[in-house]
Amino acid sequence: MKIANMPIQFDSPLRQLFVGRQTELKILQREFIGPTTKFVCISGPGGMGKTSLAMMFAERNRTSFPAGIYNLHATSFEGVDITVDRYVKGGVNPYLIIVDDLEARPPDKVEHELFAVRQKHPNASLLATTRFAHPSTIFDLQLKLSGLSQAEFYDLLQKRLHYSSSSQIAHEMYEALMGHPLAARLAVELLKRGVTPRELLERLQSFTWTGLVDSLGAEIPKEAPEHRQIITDVTSVSDDFLFRLHENPELLYELTPRGFEELVAELLGRLDYEVTLTPISKDGGKDIYAAKKDHLGTFLYIVECKKYAPDNPVGVGLVRQLNGVVQAEQATAGILATTSFFTSGAKEFQKAISYQISLKDYLGIQGWLKAVLNK
Repeated sequence: MKIANMPIQFDSPLRQLFVGRQTELKILQREFIGPTTKFVCISGPGGMGKTSLAMMFAERNRTSFPAGIYNLHATSFEGVDITVDRYVKGGVNPYLIIVDDLEARPPDKVEHELFAVRQKHPNASLLATTRFAHPSTIFDLQLKLSGLSQAEFYDLLQKRLHYSSSSQIAHEMYEALMGHPLAARLAVELLKRGVTPRELLERLQSFTWTGLVDSLGAEIPKEAPEHRQIITDVTSVSDDFLFRLHENPELLYELTPRGFEELVAELLGRLDYEVTLTPISKDGGKDIYAAKKDHLGTFLYIVECKKYAPDNPVGVGLVRQLNGVVQAEQATAGILATTSFFTSGAKEFQKAISYQISLKDYLGIQGWLKAVLNK
């Protein structure tokens, strides 16, 4: 998907809410704005603001890329070079390719795929985002994001909640959330919905343990019968979780991205699909194949899951890409499921290919959940 007028979020009030990352923006400008093209990788945990940083850099420097800016998403279904070839026309003038979710590709394949992009697109600069730092030597720079600084975190709270930086609550929230941008935005949403600051801070108290423990707190060895029994019994908890999720839909946002994929796979399985959830690995492999057989034949669906915050809608780019993957895989149709919602552009594009692509947003997931519990 070529971005002609840049993403909607930076043409809206959300642009005014972008805070911090000035040092990173200067680094990107230093690396990219010049006579030679560069490949840069931004890494960091989910919700750290990698995509926002990439988009803000592109917005501020759009005139430096007269041949266009392209925003693409890596998927586990096809190589990055194939995705780029599918959507990027290129040109003799400089252009920028932003590739999100690079962790979807196996690290041993990324080197080859990005080398192919560099060979086929000599006038392109590439900015990739990923949860895990890549050992690939194809990148000229690896930029790792951590939490916001205290001043940046206070700036975010002030813009979203009008909190004073001298507030004790603001200080305690910064300590509890360690400057995590997405966690801060979700905390703000909870506060706006009536959760008191003190209640929020109590919920943020964390604990860790390395394994399963008995009633006295002693760790249960993995080879012990009790350990195996507990792991077996966990499967029976899923029914209870589905009921709790139906009663409290906001639990969706407490799931990890992998947890959301597993939930979607569970729901589709209970709706009588034969489901294959691709195994998790250090490269963040994901996505689902769902098949159903009836008197008309066997139908294969490719399911893409995106666990996004409620204020981060899924754009048309991902819908276009999934449609391309469906065609390449010769599948019956594709399903894009998200904990968030879809932009108007995404929904308009889907209408034209409604028999090939189905969109399931936060409300659609609730519909699946209700159908499962009513069986």
